[in-house]
Amino acid sequence: EKAGGPRSSMSGIDMNQAMAFLAAQQNQAGGAAAAPVVLTEEEKAEKRTQLVAAAKEASEALQQPENAAKILAAQTFAAGDMMKFFMMAIPVAVEILSPVVAKHGYSADQAGCMALVAELQKHKDDAEIKSMADKISKTFTPPPMQMPGMPAAPVDEGAD
Repeated sequence: EKAGGPRSSMSGIDMNQAMAFLAAQQNQAGGAAAAPVVLTEEEKAEKRTQLVAAAKEASEALQQPENAAKILAAQTFAAGDMMKFFMMAIPVAVEILSPVVAKHGYSADQAGCMALVAELQKHKDDAEIKSMADKISKTFTPPPMQMPGMPAAPVDEGAD
């Protein structure tokens, strides 16, 4: 550690300067961070109920035969190519999920869909929510990256 504060061993960044910079950015953006919201047990239960409802509707929308076929077609077209996945599969999933996420207070776009997934993933200790979150997340997660000259990873058509 040098005089004047700790430094990152990998990049030589002065951590005190970095923290001061972040604090200044936060102050310019409207002040200190908001205090964490503390929910009552009743509010937590209501939030969970709403989240489970959103997850069930999203899962059901993705599993409808017409929608599942659209997703599978886009994933198959991408064939392990991450760029094709982001260009084809993500927009299909967003199109399918937009009405559901909008109904539950999220924006009806990719950001809203990702916000729902992120909220679901905060509940990884809840088996019911985790199961639905994993299924929904698969729709937004690209397959393993295909290396040039290597065969694409197969699409698991039997996955649920």
